[in-house]
Amino acid sequence: MQGRKSGYFLVYRDVWKHAVFKNLIEASIWLYMISSASHKSKTLMFLDNPIPVGVGELIFPIRKNAKIWNIPYSSLRSFLLRLKRRKMITIKVIKTKPSPNHRFNSVSVINVCNYSLFQFNEGLTNQDRTSNHALLNHYKPLNTNISNGTSKESSNDIVYLGDQFGEYVKIKTGGKIKWKHKFKENMPLKDKI
Repeated sequence: MQGRKSGYFLVYRDVWKHAVFKNLIEASIWLYMISSASHKSKTLMFLDNPIPVGVGELIFPIRKNAKIWNIPYSSLRSFLLRLKRRKMITIKVIKTKPSPNHRFNSVSVINVCNYSLFQFNEGLTNQDRTSNHALLNHYKPLNTNISNGTSKESSNDIVYLGDQFGEYVKIKTGGKIKWKHKFKENMPLKDKI
């Protein structure tokens, strides 16, 4: 197993329910970025080009990754810009020499923000990680109308049950269990997803 990546990284269990992800592919891409981020500063080779990466950074050719994840380039670009607006990543462009495998003269290097704060290091204890509300609030779902585990009544006789899947939340209305879209109020309720 020498030469292969090994080890572990920490991630919250609710990552699949985070409001920034529109689908499970986007959540998977986020987990790929965290797992591929460098845990120490080093220089990596990208098609015979030395690329310096710091802690929490990874080389991420956007067109190549769009092809790997089988999504349009524009969708991946939009997703990365959404992560950037939410201050979850920063993106820098490194100039490279074109090659037959990569015809462009640059490649993106993504920095996962707060990477070292959420991964184990000697400077922080688990207590520090879980008690820092500024860090934890960054990863909580942004829709505050949804309670986790407790019922909450709204003016429309809707009880939020706390379960979420993608862009939908489980509700109880008129004695029936339904699925409601998180953001689009005019969407019809669904019996199942």
